[in-house]
Amino acid sequence: MTPLQLEGLKRKLETSQKDLCASLQNLGSIPVKRTPDLTDAADPAGKRDIAMWSLDSNSVRLKLVKQALSRATDGTYGCCLNCDEQISLTRLAALPHAILCVTCPQEEDLGRNLNFPKEAMSV
Repeated sequence: MTPLQLEGLKRKLETSQKDLCASLQNLGSIPVKRTPDLTDAADPAGKRDIAMWSLDSNSVRLKLVKQALSRATDGTYGCCLNCDEQISLTRLAALPHAILCVTCPQEEDLGRNLNFPKEAMSV
């Protein structure tokens, strides 16, 4: 990967970080209103569940983005955390916070034992 390509990917990661942080600031939008009737409570409960799922998903993604930015700084960005092979530029362009090459998730799907570093899995 060229320095120019790395800078472009870092900009994508920084934009993602900014967007995810902004979305996590909207915690006040999660409905927690109590209603005496269960049918009246169904709609806010569904919205709350979706908001909580989104919050959880965005938190995980933000952590992955921060880890990717850290790896970009220390020179290990773009290396698969399982097999140490280079992650393809195509994959990084689509998923800049990718921690695995294309082959490793496929091996995981096949039930093979992978040796993930503990820090990669503490998402």
